[in-house]
Amino acid sequence: MVTCVECHIGAGADWFVKSKISGARQLLAVVRGYLPATDRTPVHGLRPARDTCEKCHRPELFHGDKLVVKNRFLPDENNSVFQ
Repeated sequence: MVTCVECHIGAGADWFVKSKISGARQLLAVVRGYLPATDRTPVHGLRPARDTCEKCHRPELFHGDKLVVKNRFLPDENNSVFQ
């Protein structure tokens, strides 16, 4: 099991402090009305993928995109197929 902290904050005091400073800045911006509460973290503020995701999700095993087609049936008289 992977805890939230392992991906969203990272190991070590430096990432802990960076995350707290970033969170405090975002909280003040939301409270003051400068930033909507639903705003996303900018890409430049994220931890590098090699330090987070790629510890478990190994790119050398990626096989490209997969197309998954799921059939659903509409609640009409004929139970029409919807994809």
